[in-house]
Amino acid sequence: MYWLRNSGSYGRSTGAIAIAVALCLSGMAIADDVEQKETDKTVSTRVEHQLRRDTGVDPEKIEVDVSQGILTLDGSVPTLLSKERAAKIGETIRGVRSVVNVLKVVPSKFVTDELIRKDIEAA
Repeated sequence: MYWLRNSGSYGRSTGAIAIAVALCLSGMAIADDVEQKETDKTVSTRVEHQLRRDTGVDPEKIEVDVSQGILTLDGSVPTLLSKERAAKIGETIRGVRSVVNVLKVVPSKFVTDELIRKDIEAA
């Protein structure tokens, strides 16, 4: 019976506790979001660094974006091999969960069948 007579006070303190818990949880969610952004930025920096170190990839026209561990490579590269190599490099970076490779292959020079035939004969 005691709790029935004082239910107004009990209800107010329960409400205050619920609000405090909600505020703590929302603060944790914001902290997690900030931490995720920092992690994404760190992963992005690692990917860009590795792309610059690799001689098989020219990173000048490659845009790197990381969101929640998902790496997106956008831009253009001169060969299909460069496109595949950039994706493989991304896959090796700690923190990358998956790679979305939307790089476009734009050859740096136009190669005719005749030039290819000459290269084959010269080899």
